[in-house]
Amino acid sequence: METTGDRIRVWRRRRGMSQQTLAGLSGVSQAYVSQVERGLKTVERRSTLARFAAALNLSVAELTGTTDTADPVREEANRFVPAIREALLMRESGDRLDEQVAPGEVASAMLAEARCEYTATMAALPRLLRTATGSDLVDLCRIAMFILKNHGYPDLARDAARLGVAEARRCGDPAILGVSAFTWVHSLPVETCDLAARSAQTAADELQPYLGDPNARQIYGMLHLSAGLASAASGRPSDARAHVAEARAEAELLGEPDGYGVSMLVFGPANVGVWRMSIAAELGQPDEVVRVSEQLH
Repeated sequence: METTGDRIRVWRRRRGMSQQTLAGLSGVSQAYVSQVERGLKTVERRSTLARFAAALNLSVAELTGTTDTADPVREEANRFVPAIREALLMRESGDRLDEQVAPGEVASAMLAEARCEYTATMAALPRLLRTATGSDLVDLCRIAMFILKNHGYPDLARDAARLGVAEARRCGDPAILGVSAFTWVHSLPVETCDLAARSAQTAADELQPYLGDPNARQIYGMLHLSAGLASAASGRPSDARAHVAEARAEAELLGEPDGYGVSMLVFGPANVGVWRMSIAAELGQPDEVVRVSEQLH
């Protein structure tokens, strides 16, 4: 199975680069490049992946092989991508099916996505995207975005995010707007982590007047976690820590959510701990990852 290190080696040679040249352009050591290419180390940090990709004039998706469909489970799920694309285009043009979404149908699709049952989720999405409205449609756009992005369709993922933003603006509810902003932020490629951090910060700021609503408060915390991760990826550790501190304060105030919380994002102290581990890993702080993990059930 071809790895990211294999692709780095292949593309480095195609570009006529030495390991030392690639290392200099990417801000890492030649020894590290050698270890990655030989499979002795993996590239864990988004920022490092982005620098390798930029140096090799590739996208991060090309470098990591996220467009590869050799996985039979992924191939089965991806059979529904054309229908999802059509549904997104139809809704963008204002064409909605005159049908009712059955009670619990959207929640079932969201649970299936949370359980990584991607074939079942993607099979349900075309009709649901054509029929749902309001917060249901915004939630469907969120799960569609994450699946499409992770299955190698980043542009289609951003189409889903844009549809969610448009529907949230039509609704006008601050918490729903916050969920759509969260979706948009995560639809952006790692190469634009600065834009992601700014977008998350702006959306969080816009929720400030509505923090009396627990739903708005939960998504406010999720936006700060998103801004923290994007700040870490863009090499701004002090900003990342500030966003994490804000999210932690909100989580401690709210406690663990009843059920799954707003949009099934499960914002609370435990989830903040998981994000703290991701952000510490992005900042190259393995000891902090271990320390935080020991505090989590």
